[in-house]
Amino acid sequence: MVKCCAAILTGLCIFAVTSQGLASDSLFVSVDDPLPPFMLQDYENPGRYVALRDYCGVPRDTRPNLERKPVVLSFFAHHCEPCKREIPRIEELAGQWGDSVQVFLIAVGDNRETIGRWKEENPTSLTILLDPYQATSVDRYGIRSLPTVMVLDSAGIIRCIRRGYQEGDETTLTSVVDSIRQETP
Repeated sequence: MVKCCAAILTGLCIFAVTSQGLASDSLFVSVDDPLPPFMLQDYENPGRYVALRDYCGVPRDTRPNLERKPVVLSFFAHHCEPCKREIPRIEELAGQWGDSVQVFLIAVGDNRETIGRWKEENPTSLTILLDPYQATSVDRYGIRSLPTVMVLDSAGIIRCIRRGYQEGDETTLTSVVDSIRQETP
């Protein structure tokens, strides 16, 4: 009886660990799906909330005439070393793309004070949006690894999801964004 219970408990533990591993490695969103819209606070301007729908996807009723454009979202955290290497590369790309592409850094689980200290050591001109409670990045999109970058077309459709960072990943981002820009009239 004890051996039977031990075997059942071992099986349950293996199932629980395996299930957690699968859940932590899967996103709630996929390439070719529309990204559910968000509204997040702007780090630089605490009174301003940025809505994804103001840049791509179906516009909000209050701002229907804004230009639709590709959007690059880079999810990061202050303690993420690969994020610190990736963000300057994304900033370089944003400079090349100019106003034809909107780039946002989304701080996952970090509050304003933490990002303020982080930004002193990691200056960037990119717009940083705050997701301190992870309600958008983790709870809504299922992001579990950082950095994660998503590229959206002007319709708000996810065209690329890349997790982690390795030197040279910029080539993929450039290729995807250039392809979207060529499709956009």
